[in-house]
Amino acid sequence: MGFTVLPQYARQAFARHSEIKVMTLERDVVDSLWMISRAEWPLSARARYAMEYLRQQLGDR
Repeated sequence: MGFTVLPQYARQAFARHSEIKVMTLERDVVDSLWMISRAEWPLSARARYAMEYLRQQLGDR
């Protein structure tokens, strides 16, 4: 027995819809998004861009 969390588009793209059980929760599940990296490894330009984009979109919370 187990579970996974899938984005809606992944569920819709799955060919055998009847094999997936979708659970509806009474309230939304909210979790923190952490941006972490190893201090001794420099970030790539792509990673720096992604982190800056997320900061702009989400605000510095």
